Amino acid sequence: MKNEMTAKEIAEVIAEVKSWIELFVIGLDLCPFAKVPFVKDRISYKVIPLLDHQSFLNNFQQELKLLTENEYATSVIILPTKSLGFRDYLDLYAQCGTLLSELEMDDEFQLASFHPDYQFADAAPDDQSNYTNRSPYPLVHILRVDEVEDAIEAFGDTSSIYKKNIELLNSLSTQELKKLTSK
Repeated sequence: MKNEMTAKEIAEVIAEVKSWIELFVIGLDLCPFAKVPFVKDRISYKVIPLLDHQSFLNNFQQELKLLTENEYATSVIILPTKSLGFRDYLDLYAQCGTLLSELEMDDEFQLASFHPDYQFADAAPDDQSNYTNRSPYPLVHILRVDEVEDAIEAFGDTSSIYKKNIELLNSLSTQELKKLTSK
């Protein structure tokens, strides 16, 4: 991936992620908390090419600072490459979590991970449950802890969400899942 992206390329990447959120995450009701910030346009989308881990972490830190200063409910950081391996992504994601703790911001924000090849540790690569965290690009989702707590309080028992999602995803064909999660 080249170092500089055009405004058009950035807009296309963001549009693809927004489409995935709308059609897959919200459309299948995988996350009952996603619809309100999406519809109210309270999600910040930041495209950050992975030049090296340190520059990515610097941009991640800037995004955290921006979230403390604005009204966005959440931020989705998009790594605009489909070639970043899942294990390499997990290393970078772990570094984001470490930085969040070092900055003492983990009481304010929490992270969620999404990747085109996402695989839960206890799942086979072709297990349909992996699709709950498969996205068109590697993503680091920054959520406000207080908004997550409010959503959980309003929803009630959230333990049923995961089970419902697995049942739903298992009812879909692999082709349907791939169509919903990638372009």
